[in-house]
Amino acid sequence: MVAGGLSSTASASAYADDAVTNGSWVHLKTVNGSTEVLTIDADGTLGSLAVPTASNWNTDTQNKLASLWRVNKTAKQGTTGAYFTYTFTSKTGQLLSIKLVSDQKDGGRKAAITANEKGGNTEWLWDDTLGLYAYNTKGDSVFTLDYNRGIVLHAEEAIQGVLPTTPTTQALVKVDVDGADVVLNAAAFNAFAKDSKVYFPGANVSTGQKNILTDKEWEAVDGKISTGAFADPSSSPTHIFLTVKGETHKGSNLDMTDVDADKATYLVVDYKNYYDANSKVYPYLLVDSIPVEPTAAATADQIAARTAFSAATGKGTPRHPFTAAFTAKYDIQKDSISLVAAYVEDKIAVTSMLDGRIKAFTALESALSTASTTQCATLKAEVDKLKKAVGAYYAANNQDKYTNATAFAAAMFESDGSKDNGLTGGDELIGQDFIDAIEIIDVTYTTGTTDADKEKIAAEKAYVAAVDAFVSAIKELKIVTDADNSKPAVVTTKNLTTAYSDGAYAGLEVVAPANGQVIIRDNAGTKTLTIGAAATEIVPAIRFAKSSSLGGDAEIEAGLYYVVDMMKGASNDSKTYGLYIVDNADMGIEYVANAQPFNPYAIYNVENAAGTTKGNFYITALTNTTSKYSGITNVVDAENAVYAIGADTIQLVKADVTVDKHMGYKFMTAPELVNNTYTITSAIDVLEGYGFAMKAAADSAIYAIDGDETAYTLVAAGAATKYGMDDALEKQAYNIKDADGNFVIFENNAYRFANETGDIASKKAAFYLMAVGSESTYVLFDTNNSGYEKLIVESRTKQIMSEALDGAKNNTFFVAAVPAPASYKSLPKHVSIKALNGDNVAVNAANQGVVAREGDLKASYTAEDFTFWLDTAHYENAETFTYYVTKGTEDSRLFMYNSVDSSEVQDADKKFPYIYGADASCVIFLPAAVLGQDTLIVNATDTVSIAKGTSKDGLKHAVKAGVKNFQFSFEFASKDAEGEYNIVCQNKDGKNYVHNINGVLAMGAKANALVVDVKDAEAPTANESAPSVSEVKVIATNGGVQIIGAAGKKVVITNILGQTVANTVLSSDNATIAAPAGVVVVAIEGEEAVKAIVK
Repeated sequence: MVAGGLSSTASASAYADDAVTNGSWVHLKTVNGSTEVLTIDADGTLGSLAVPTASNWNTDTQNKLASLWRVNKTAKQGTTGAYFTYTFTSKTGQLLSIKLVSDQKDGGRKAAITANEKGGNTEWLWDDTLGLYAYNTKGDSVFTLDYNRGIVLHAEEAIQGVLPTTPTTQALVKVDVDGADVVLNAAAFNAFAKDSKVYFPGANVSTGQKNILTDKEWEAVDGKISTGAFADPSSSPTHIFLTVKGETHKGSNLDMTDVDADKATYLVVDYKNYYDANSKVYPYLLVDSIPVEPTAAATADQIAARTAFSAATGKGTPRHPFTAAFTAKYDIQKDSISLVAAYVEDKIAVTSMLDGRIKAFTALESALSTASTTQCATLKAEVDKLKKAVGAYYAANNQDKYTNATAFAAAMFESDGSKDNGLTGGDELIGQDFIDAIEIIDVTYTTGTTDADKEKIAAEKAYVAAVDAFVSAIKELKIVTDADNSKPAVVTTKNLTTAYSDGAYAGLEVVAPANGQVIIRDNAGTKTLTIGAAATEIVPAIRFAKSSSLGGDAEIEAGLYYVVDMMKGASNDSKTYGLYIVDNADMGIEYVANAQPFNPYAIYNVENAAGTTKGNFYITALTNTTSKYSGITNVVDAENAVYAIGADTIQLVKADVTVDKHMGYKFMTAPELVNNTYTITSAIDVLEGYGFAMKAAADSAIYAIDGDETAYTLVAAGAATKYGMDDALEKQAYNIKDADGNFVIFENNAYRFANETGDIASKKAAFYLMAVGSESTYVLFDTNNSGYEKLIVESRTKQIMSEALDGAKNNTFFVAAVPAPASYKSLPKHVSIKALNGDNVAVNAANQGVVAREGDLKASYTAEDFTFWLDTAHYENAETFTYYVTKGTEDSRLFMYNSVDSSEVQDADKKFPYIYGADASCVIFLPAAVLGQDTLIVNATDTVSIAKGTSKDGLKHAVKAGVKNFQFSFEFASKDAEGEYNIVCQNKDGKNYVHNINGVLAMGAKANALVVDVKDAEAPTANESAPSVSEVKVIATNGGVQIIGAAGKKVVITNILGQTVANTVLSSDNATIAAPAGVVVVAIEGEEAVKAIVK
C-alpha cells in the first residue's frame, strides 16, 4: 500500500466477517440509494452503469464486465479492536487505487477523480453505509468518498474510534452480484473470450488425448435459422454456434451454385456413435462444416437442390446443422462457463436416411457396361430386390404390417421384395434373406489393361462399394414411431455417416438432450472430452483465462520499447507481421520495417496499469496521451518477449534511446537560426539534387529545381508546441524566408513567395519538420493550412504542392544548415578596428573612444594606438559573439564601455564627459579586470555583473548591474555586407550602436551607425600587450572540462549524484580533464565551485 493507508487507530468496519466472502465478486454502488455501480476499463478510466442482472448481460457486456470487483479482505488488530481491510481488483487485474492527497484548504480534492491513479492507496476500510474510506499513515486524517461523475475525495481530522462524517452521499457500498447463471449470446461470449480461446485450468483430458476446445481459437455466432427446412426448433433460441477462427473446409454453398466453396467450420457433436454402455463408445467433439450456416434460412428449393446433388454424387456434409448448437452459461462467482449441446439427433426418418442412398444407385448402375461381368449383373438383380424391400419397409401405408419395434432383418416380404401379402404357403422371405443373398456373391471384376477396361473396373468397384455401404447401413434397422404412429423412423447403433446424405434432412428431428453437457469422462483411467450427465461425470472448469488469477501472467520491466506486430491469421493475413508499429495515423504511417530510435511515434513507454504489479500494462507512444495497447497481458513467447495484450499479439524490443524533447522534429536554437541559412532539397531518389526554389520573378510559385542550392532563413513561428506524454515533447514550426525577405505563403491552394507588405500574416506557411524514414529526412507539413497539409513534389511539373497529412505520398526533404554568421566571430586576439573612410578606432588621452589616423594629435597616434585585444565574453550558444574590447598592459587594462547608465547620473562637467552633445552616451574606456563569467572589477573597487546583488564569496560585498555595457558585438551592417560591421552593445534597453560624431564615439540607433572592418593586428610591443590569464576559467568541452589559470591547484570533479569523477592537482595553466556527458560540479582550490554541462 502506498500514498496513504491505514493506521492502528482505524475504526471497526460495519461489514461483519460473514458479510463479505473473501475472493467473491461484487459491484460497488456509486452512492447510497443509486442504481449505478462503479466501472473501470482497461485504460483505468472510471465510470458507472446500471446494476447488471443475469438477464441483461448479453448487451453492453464489456462494460458490465468492467463493473465486477473481486474482494480480498485481511483481518487486522487495532487499538480499538479487530477490523478488516479490503482491496478491490477489477477483471483486468487493476486494484482500485486513489492517491490520498488534498488540493484544497479544508482537505480533499477539488476535481473528481475519473481514472485509477498509479501509486495510490489500494487498502480500504469498508462500511455498509459510509462506503470506502481510509486513514493517512499518521492516523490524524481520514479520507472519505463521494461520487459525482467521478470519485470525489474528502478529508477531515480523524478522531480515534469515531467514524468519519463528511460524505453526504456515501460512495462504493457493496452490491451483491446476481447469482443466476448468465446465458451468453454470441457477442457476450466473444467479449468474455478476449483472446478467442478457452482454457481447462483444472480437470482435462489425458496425455495423448485431444482437447479440441483448447486447441482452437473460437468466435461465437448466434443461431438465426428461423425459416425453411432448418428452422430453429426453439421458439426463443438461446444457443450459439462456435466457429473456428481462420479455418475453413471445402463444401457446397446452400443453393449449390458453388460446390467447392470455402465453408466455415464449427464445433460439432459427432453422433455417429451413440453412447453404448457396453462398448464404451461415446459421442465426441470435432470440427466440421455444416450444410446450412447458422445465419441462413434454407428454402424448400435449396433443400431440393442439395438432395438432387447428393443423389447424383453421394457427396455432402452428413450432419444436421444443429449438432453445432450449444448453450453457454457463465457462472460469475466461479468465473467459469459450462457448455451444453443444444440438440441431439433423436430420430432419423427412414426416408431421410436411405432414400438418397437408394437413388444414388441409379447413377452407379448406369455407369456399368453391358459387357460387365456376370457377377455384377447378378449382384444388381439382388440389390434391386433389397431396395424394393427397404422401400416397402418404410412406406407409410405399410404400417399395418411393419409396426413399432419391427426389425427389418425379421420383417416378412414377398420374394421379389414387395410387401408381404399375408397369404400363407408362398415364397416369402425375411429381410435377412435379401442381405444374405447379396453377401454371398463373390464379384470377379473385368480383366484387361486398356483404358476402356480400366473404366469398367472402376465403375464395377464403385458400384460394389456402394452396395456394401448400403447393406451395412440397413443392418439392425427397426421401426420407431411417434406416439400417434404417423412417422416411421429408424434408429441403429451402427455408424450412420455413410447411410444418409447431405441433402435429405427434411424429416430429421433434433431434441434438447438430457445428458448434453461437455464433460471429461474417465474410461479406465483415460480421460476424454465428450458430452454426458454433469451429475455423474467430471465437469471441467472452462475459463476464458489461463488461471483464476486476475490480470495476465506477463511481467515486463517498465521502460521504453519498440513494438513489433506479431499477429497472424485471417485477421491480419501476415501483411504486417514482423513490422514495427508506429502510432502516427495522422500521417498515415502505421508500420515501418526497422526500429527508428529517432522517431517518438515508434517508441513506446511500457508501465504497469495503476494498481497492478504484473499482467496488466499500458503501452503508450511517447507522442500520445492515451495508450495504444492496454489491459490484460499474457506471455506468448517469453524468450522472444512476445505478449498477448487485449486482442493483439506484439513483441517488445528494448529501445536503447535517450529521450530528447525535440526528437522526431528538426529543431534549431535561436543562435542557429540567426547564424545559419538552410537549403531545402528533395530526399527522393529520383529527385536527388533538386532544390526548393522560386522558379522566376514573374512566377512566385515554388518548384523543385535540379541543382538549385538556394539557402533560406528559417524563422521560429511562435512558441514551440508541447505534446505527448506529460507534455514532455516539443515541436517548433518555422516560416521560410528568402534573401529578399519574402515568405512562403499558402494562397489559392498553392504555395508561393510573397513579401511582408499587405496582409500575409494569416497566409504565412508555418512548417513542422517531421523526421520520416531517417533522422535527417523530413516531411514538411504546414500548421497554418487548414487540415495540416504537407509538401509534395508534383511528379510532372516538379511544382511544390500540398496534400492531406494522411495522404499516400510522403515526400521527404533534406534541410541542411549553411553557415551565415550574423556577426564577427573570433577567438581572443589582437585586432584593429578601421572605419570605411580609413579612420581607426582609438582611445584619446581622456580615455574616450575616438577615430583617428596615424600622426593625429595625442602626441601623434601610431599603429599600436589602433591595436585592441578582443577578449571573448560570449560565444557558445550565443546568437552573436560578444567581446570585451580592451587596451593596456598586463597590470592595467582599459575596457570599452557604453556609458549609458553613467550618463543618467552624471553630466558633461564631470571628469569623464559621459554625454556627448544633446543626448548621446559616449564610448569611454574604464580601468577593469575580468573576475569571472559576466563579472568585472571596475575602477579597482566596483564589482559589476548581470544583476544587482551581493557577492557569493565570504566578503559579501555589493555587486552592481551593468556588465552588458562592457560587452560588444560586431554585427553585419547589411545582408549583402562582407567585412562591414556595426559595433553593437545590447543591454537592458536593447541594441545600442556605435556612431562617429565629429571624431568622438557615441551610442545611438542603427541608422547612420559607424561601419567598420575588423582586421588582425600584430601583437604590440612596449607598453601594449595581451592580458595574462590570471583568473581561473572553467569551460565545458566535448567529453571533458577545460580549466585555465589553475596550475598547481587541486581540482575535484563530481557528477550530480555526488560521485567523484576526477581528483587531481593541475600541472598546467591550460588543462582538460575527461568527464562524462551531463552536469558536473567543478571545485577548484581557492575558488567557488561551479557547474558545467559536458557534451
